[in-house]
Formats: sequence, C-alpha cells, structure tokens
Amino acid sequence: MGYILADEGATNWNSQQLLKHYMTDTLPVDLRDKLEREFTIDKKSILEKVYIAPQPTNFLNSFTDFVYENRDHLFITQLIKNGLRTFIKTYIKPLMKEYPDSDVNFTGSVAFNYENILREVAGEEFDISIGTVVKEPIHNLIKYYINKN
Repeated sequence: MGYILADEGATNWNSQQLLKHYMTDTLPVDLRDKLEREFTIDKKSILEKVYIAPQPTNFLNSFTDFVYENRDHLFITQLIKNGLRTFIKTYIKPLMKEYPDSDVNFTGSVAFNYENILREVAGEEFDISIGTVVKEPIHNLIKYYINKN
C-alpha cells in the first residue's frame, strides 16, 4: 500500500513519527535540540517539504540515520518498537493463523538494523519466532546461483 497508507515500522514511517512528535512538541527536548542542530528545520519547512516539494519520501528518509544513531534513546527505542509492533500486528500475525509453527524470516535494512528490537517485540509480545534476518537478499541469491553450477 506504500508509504502513505502503510509502511509501519519502515524507515519512512520512523521518520514520519519523529517529525510528527517534533511538530506537536512531544519530542523530548534533548532529541529536539539534537535534531535542530543536525538539520536546518522548523515546522514551516517540514510542512513545505512534505506537502509541497517534490519527492517527500526523500526528505523523510533523510532522517533515517538520525533515528538509527539515536536508537538507544528510550524515546526512539519506543518509536521503533511501536512501528514494528504495528507491522507485526497488521501483517505478520494474520499469517501466523495459517502457519502457526513457522519461523518468520525478514529482509531489509530495518529488520537488520533493529534485529534485537524486532526479536524482542516478536517473541515477547506476539510469541513469534524469528528465523533469518538478511539485510540484502541479493548476496544470498548470488551465492545460491554460484553454488548451483
């Protein structure tokens, strides 16, 4: 469904949530100050870049490194957990009804970069076993085809 209707837990979603908290003055002061030091932003410029400027996803994704670098901050950890929780509840949990004893494998940078948080949320909150987490599946595909011949 894409980044507007879905994308829970993805880098774009994490950035949206970060900026939403910034815009509503619910971002902790230390993170707000750090965000303003690292980016030339204010509420007006955020609205312009999200709703008027072309390619708002590029703007939103520019905050990906900030979220990652601050992943140990309790607020950011909770933000990441909320996204992964919503993703699992919305997309993974319904599949588990049909395949209850299956491990769930993940690909992508979010699963890879936040693997420990993903495993915690999936295991402790949903009793879901995570199997393999791969950042970029292309490497495994190449290895498969090399070994096949």
